[in-house]
Amino acid sequence: MKNTPRILRLSLLWITCLNLLALFSCRDDRTSQIWLSRAEQVMTTSPDSALWLLGDSVQTSVLSRRQYAEWCLLFTQAQDKNYVTHTSDSLIRIAVDYFEEHGPDSRQMLSYYYMGRVSQDLQRAPAATDYYLKALEVGKASDDYALLGRIHSNLGMLYTYQDVFDLALPQMKQALYYLEQLGDTASQAFVLRDMGRTYRKLDSLNLALQNYQRALSYAGRNSRLSILSELGGLHVEMKAYDKAELVMQEYLQSGQTPDEYVCIILGRLLADTGQNDSARYYLQKSMQSRQLSARAAAYYYLYKIAARGAKWKEYVRLHEIYDVLRDSISAQTYTETMLKMQHLYDYQQVEKEANIAKINQVRAERNSVFIVILAICIIGYLTGYFSYLRARRKRKRKALSNSFQEFRDKLNTKNIEQLKNNILQIAKLKSEIKKEEKDGEFILLEISLLGQIRQFIEKRIKEEEEKTDHLKSSQLYDLFQRGDIKDITDEKKEELRALINEAHPRFNTDIRKLYPSITNDDLFLCYLIKMGLTGVRISNIFYISQQAVSMKRTRLAQRLFGDEKSLHKLDDFISSL
Repeated sequence: MKNTPRILRLSLLWITCLNLLALFSCRDDRTSQIWLSRAEQVMTTSPDSALWLLGDSVQTSVLSRRQYAEWCLLFTQAQDKNYVTHTSDSLIRIAVDYFEEHGPDSRQMLSYYYMGRVSQDLQRAPAATDYYLKALEVGKASDDYALLGRIHSNLGMLYTYQDVFDLALPQMKQALYYLEQLGDTASQAFVLRDMGRTYRKLDSLNLALQNYQRALSYAGRNSRLSILSELGGLHVEMKAYDKAELVMQEYLQSGQTPDEYVCIILGRLLADTGQNDSARYYLQKSMQSRQLSARAAAYYYLYKIAARGAKWKEYVRLHEIYDVLRDSISAQTYTETMLKMQHLYDYQQVEKEANIAKINQVRAERNSVFIVILAICIIGYLTGYFSYLRARRKRKRKALSNSFQEFRDKLNTKNIEQLKNNILQIAKLKSEIKKEEKDGEFILLEISLLGQIRQFIEKRIKEEEEKTDHLKSSQLYDLFQRGDIKDITDEKKEELRALINEAHPRFNTDIRKLYPSITNDDLFLCYLIKMGLTGVRISNIFYISQQAVSMKRTRLAQRLFGDEKSLHKLDDFISSL
């Protein structure tokens, strides 16, 4: 019972030490987790803000393995929603591997989907198809119709790209079903347009016409122009020139400048209706196109017009150019076909290597199990051997004890009593010596712990003082304090931010915790206050009056402390960070 207060004191010292160490190590972890959750919340409504939060506010080095996998998934998702072309699958692969390991759920389905999106951008059509199909397999019971619609729509486009039209159409129809359940007419317009294109490639012109007309009824302004141009081309192909003229007239009335393919449609329409001069006007616009197919189509219809007008020299010249372009298109088509085959072969090789890696992993796991069993057997043998040695020592000790007992019985009773007293005295002295040694050990341990805590705090203080001295001795600091205002550029301001953040790592984070929606100007004002600049100097840097600076400070104090009368607290608070 006498030792209880000492044990409690020692425990309190250990807890204090651990709390001080955790104060610095866990701060960034909590902050990063908050920004990670916030980024997920604003992903749908403000993907640009989510990308900024995930890129600048989350410290991935302090995240757990699950949190890092979530960050990889969210960062890829934010890039995709901001139309950033993916150039690597390293991040999303981390998310896929983690969520595959921890069982099927919505995260695994989402990771498969974005692995498919990344594979599409990397021109890996077979891999993208496999990942989309995996996402559908995992998400059989999902009610996320928006995600399911996107997956089926992308599968339809991939099958179309690979000229597998009999598989593309069912995927597009399934995507259309989910979008109808959501009431997402804008997305329905794009899917119906893609279905129209697919039916057109299958020469099912009537079905293509039906889908284009349905798409037009749902289309917004941007998608409507695209659908109008394709619908006009379909009417021309079906020789419904009156309908084609109405559609293309609506396109032209929108004010949109016709692109090269629209010019070809207009040229063909005008040529087929006998308006050759107007047809040449539009077709000649496509003659300089970067697309071989557009140039070839322009020359094709131009030499047709020349033939109708019996302009045989022009006909021969245009026909020769068209033949050259057609050969180039055939070579390009062959190259593209070979590239598709090469991508498919590469993907099969990757799959083969992945299967070999899985087999090697199974073998390694099997070898690991064998090693563990062997280790258990060795440990069991050693345990039994040491138990045998301990039992033998115990028997010897008992035999010696019996011999000593026989010796004691032979001694005189008086000598025995005297011996007992001596033994008790010796035991008492040993007890007192041990007690003093134990007290000394506790005192030394307490002193050692306090010394470690003091050294830790002194090291932190010294590091911050060195960083502050480095900041004050820099030319950048001298520029903002006394330099020419004209030399303070945006690059210098960014360098100042970076220098202060390096000296005071928690400065930016602590201010944003109190005022998450702080503007860049107000945040830069905090940096200037941190440097101890006067109000006159700050007004010169911002190119505003001192009264305007005072108003900005008052507004900042009100946002941070909830009371504009707390202006006097602002400088003390910023200086303490």
